Amino acid sequence: MTATAASKDARADVRKILHCPVRIIAKNGNVIRGRSLDVSTGGMSVMLNEPFDGAPQCVVTFEALSASQLTNGKPISVTVAAEAVYSICVGTSGFRVGFKFDRSNEGAAKALRQLLE
Repeated sequence: MTATAASKDARADVRKILHCPVRIIAKNGNVIRGRSLDVSTGGMSVMLNEPFDGAPQCVVTFEALSASQLTNGKPISVTVAAEAVYSICVGTSGFRVGFKFDRSNEGAAKALRQLLE
């Protein structure tokens, strides 16, 4: 796959800025806490204090309000299997890690669509 093809595939879905706490549950059971930067139905970009090492398969979990719920809604909770597809050191800010979501989980897909409304 060429870099151009990978870039197009990586951004196939519209992303929205989202800043909220995120928990990454690694395949070995370790829990890593981070902060989201943006999200789409296909994935999420997260800032971590440390690189995401080991197996790329993990579970991403977070809750946030959609724009339509900011004044009177309850948070939408999302838990979805994911794969880390990149990790980039961002100076002294930490590591920006991209996660691609498993689209086979209809419950997670529905929650993500609600969040992005």
